[in-house]
Amino acid sequence: MAKPRKAKQCLPQAGGGGGQSKRRPASSSQLLEDSHDRIEKGLKKTEQSSYKNRVVTCLALLCGALNSYNGYTLFENDRYFSHLSNLEREMTFRTEMGLYYSYYKTVVNAPNLPTGIAKLVVNNVTEYPSNINTLKRFNLYPELVIGLGYRIFSKLAAYLGVQTKNCWMIDRKELPAVESCTGLGDLAIYYVVSVYAWNAVTGIALVGLAYVVSGSVLGAILTSVVYFCNYNESTRIQWTPPLRESFAYPFLLFHMFQTTRLLRAPVGLLPSVAYVVTTTCSLLFWQFSQFALLTEICSLFAVYSIHSRIHWSQLQYIAAMHFCSVFIAYIMLFTNDMLLTSMYTATVTATIIVVNARLLNTFKKPVLKTLLQLLLLAVIAVGIKLFLWFVLRVTDDSHIWNILLAKLTDYRDFHTMLYTCAPEFDFLKVDYFKSLWPTLLVPLAVALTLVCTQVFRRQQLPPELLLNLYQCLAFLAMAFMVMRLKMFLTPHLCILASLAVPPRFLSNKFPLRSVVVAALVGIIVLPGWNRLVSIHSHKGEYSNPNLEELLIFIDDYAEPTDSFAGPMPLMANILLSTGRPIVNHPHYEDSRLRAKTERIYTLLSRKTLREVYDHLKKLKVCYIVLSRAWCHGKMRTGCALVDIWDELDPLNKFKPQVCDRLASDDTEGLFQIIFHNEEYTMLRLK
Repeated sequence: MAKPRKAKQCLPQAGGGGGQSKRRPASSSQLLEDSHDRIEKGLKKTEQSSYKNRVVTCLALLCGALNSYNGYTLFENDRYFSHLSNLEREMTFRTEMGLYYSYYKTVVNAPNLPTGIAKLVVNNVTEYPSNINTLKRFNLYPELVIGLGYRIFSKLAAYLGVQTKNCWMIDRKELPAVESCTGLGDLAIYYVVSVYAWNAVTGIALVGLAYVVSGSVLGAILTSVVYFCNYNESTRIQWTPPLRESFAYPFLLFHMFQTTRLLRAPVGLLPSVAYVVTTTCSLLFWQFSQFALLTEICSLFAVYSIHSRIHWSQLQYIAAMHFCSVFIAYIMLFTNDMLLTSMYTATVTATIIVVNARLLNTFKKPVLKTLLQLLLLAVIAVGIKLFLWFVLRVTDDSHIWNILLAKLTDYRDFHTMLYTCAPEFDFLKVDYFKSLWPTLLVPLAVALTLVCTQVFRRQQLPPELLLNLYQCLAFLAMAFMVMRLKMFLTPHLCILASLAVPPRFLSNKFPLRSVVVAALVGIIVLPGWNRLVSIHSHKGEYSNPNLEELLIFIDDYAEPTDSFAGPMPLMANILLSTGRPIVNHPHYEDSRLRAKTERIYTLLSRKTLREVYDHLKKLKVCYIVLSRAWCHGKMRTGCALVDIWDELDPLNKFKPQVCDRLASDDTEGLFQIIFHNEEYTMLRLK
């Protein structure tokens, strides 16, 4: 029979005598008063939050407007774009820019939109004689959208009887006078204005992300100030508006803002749809977006695995949205295999598998568990990548891995040498950090990283802060390997600068943070303002009479079906301004095009003229164009094209250069010079 339990004696409460103290029930008036106080505090907090949101919204809109204005003003100052002729405006779009703009012209000049789209989908003038789908290959949805917008705008203006452009004759001194038009009715003006208007989103997203990361309006102000003080290190849009990054980066930055917010707030249907839309658009607008998104997935997994600051279901949901975006973009890019077989797609899939399976939850040691999770993710991602490569045999992205291999080892081939000799593909220079130092961006970044490290030892950092720290480290690694990718790094350093005044680390007292911001802005603005004044004081005017003469000659002399080959940047201009078919072009992401370009660039080698002629004939080339800068341009040691060929083809090292022989009319009867000026020589294959 069980013994009855003895009642435990209650211990006397401190300060309450020997017996147990009993709490008196609160009176109804006291309850009402407490309830009133809580409601009042809640309303006050809501009012403060609403006020902050309004201030941040106004700041974001102002930053967006200034970003658009600053970019367009610098572009106009550099080229005097508004006073150029249509041909001169097209000539300013060199390399890939001219290629992209030519497809915008195709959409606008087509009899109707379906015909314009059909010319993009079935195109035989870009890689003559092959038919290619340019929408699939070149991420041309921006040109399609802007072209559609121009068609609607023009028809609406014509219907309303509104004048959309003004034209006048421009006196060019020694050169013939030309007509120049301004206003949104002009094809080029509409395109450029659209690009800079869209980049207001960059400024808006920058302020929004800084506010979410720091939790401070003052932090967002500091970010916007330091961004404009380092404008030339943050973007290239002021010089190269048609590049893909001009359209995709605003989406990417807004996407990062969404990801950061998702870590703080519950995920609803509308935010999820918006998230998929921005991710998909960034993939549609730029083939390199996949690498930026890859760093985000890896950063999220690091926060989940190393710090356990993201719940597995949350990470799985975010990865699933990435997967949906990949699928939609893959379909809209006409089954683009380069996207399907990318490391980004493989890593997203691997993340879903690892997180959903939770295979390592039984491990008790956190360090071992983390290492095994990271290793498992890497193994599965690489396995998926290799499996897709083996099944689909896609080699279009092989040059990316070869470039990395060439930077880390002594590996060399023709294509990697072309890339690594370009300044924008070089390692990040010390000069970059020197330029950021006067505006305190580097000292702030280093100091805040150390502070965050010390704070992390005492308490757990918020997941949104950890995510952006890892993201910034990933962008630093990318920029170190390829200098042009500093356009990812600098804005993110500006965002992290907002942590100089976060309420959670500094003080909850607004005056103290205000003093800190005022001091920092005062130190930053002096060199930053001088820098802005310096770049805005530059006044240039584009003029290239030699290229203009060549393009006019081609338009008058060559048949519409005659094909051209030569320097990649120049080919884009020939396609854009004359509409003649080109055999090679500067968009170097296709393995077959790279092989074709290597054969065309034997014009810079020391091979026999017969061998070069046979290569060109097999490619169905009618004309070649040589430029003096192409043949004898000043490059650093070992980077001139003839030097590259001497390394790859040592047997012919001491023979005369093909380019020199052709320019001097030593053609062995295989070529005929039909045009020549100070810079360009055009030859016909016999």
